[in-house]
Amino acid sequence: MRLSMQTSIAQITANQLNSKKSTGPITELGKNKVSTNAIKHGLYSKNLILADEDELEYQNLLEQLYLELNPIGLIEQTLVERISIAIWRQKWPLRSETTHIDFTERLYIA
Repeated sequence: MRLSMQTSIAQITANQLNSKKSTGPITELGKNKVSTNAIKHGLYSKNLILADEDELEYQNLLEQLYLELNPIGLIEQTLVERISIAIWRQKWPLRSETTHIDFTERLYIA
């Protein structure tokens, strides 16, 4: 037996009317707030410094690498920056795990 999955005109009309109600945020404050809804944290994040991280800590890491590796030219500078990003992102799983363990311990203590 074969079932037909056609959408009725009434369903299409209802969907079109409902979609007009869902306009999303209108103000700049609202747009900024929802702009971070889908931020991934981890190796695939587009954002290098997440909201709960210290940008100064990353800048210190980058400066230390520049001092130790003393890059000359664009290629070497780019490599130093890539190294700093790799080191910074390698800390994310550890931070995430530590946060999870801390949160779990608080649940059991309370």
